[in-house]
Amino acid sequence: MKVFSQSKYKLSQMHFGMRVMIVFFLLMILMGFGCGLILGIQKMGFSPSAIAQYYRGSGDDIAYPKSLLELLETAHFHFIGMPLVFLVVGHLAMMTSFSSKAIGRLIAIGFVGIFLNIMSPFLIRFLGAGFAYGVMVSVGLLCVAFVGLVGSVFWELKN
Repeated sequence: MKVFSQSKYKLSQMHFGMRVMIVFFLLMILMGFGCGLILGIQKMGFSPSAIAQYYRGSGDDIAYPKSLLELLETAHFHFIGMPLVFLVVGHLAMMTSFSSKAIGRLIAIGFVGIFLNIMSPFLIRFLGAGFAYGVMVSVGLLCVAFVGLVGSVFWELKN
């Protein structure tokens, strides 16, 4: 952790083996992120009405509303896992030559996206279908932040 406190320490100065490990870590994280996107779209669709139906039910026997327990179970794992991924990727991005303000903004966008992504299902289920747009916005924010942070690390490592 002492390395992270040194503002002039950069990824490009790391030992080759460490850079290889970071590349493979980020590739695995990207695959996980991609699987999550595909899984979400396949399970609930990517239109406001499909998202609302997924959480609120369809009014017939085909799709039941999500229970509070189901929502809490998903939120629990996401409140732990998603911030950890952004913590690691954010630390790596802070070790690039990109502006700390730009990286800070991407990190902030990512955490807003995480919060919105976790809270939107509760809002959809218990307050109204109109909150389905929150899921779509959160996915956009997460994509911008994640691609920006991971891209900055890959850019630094290639130089």
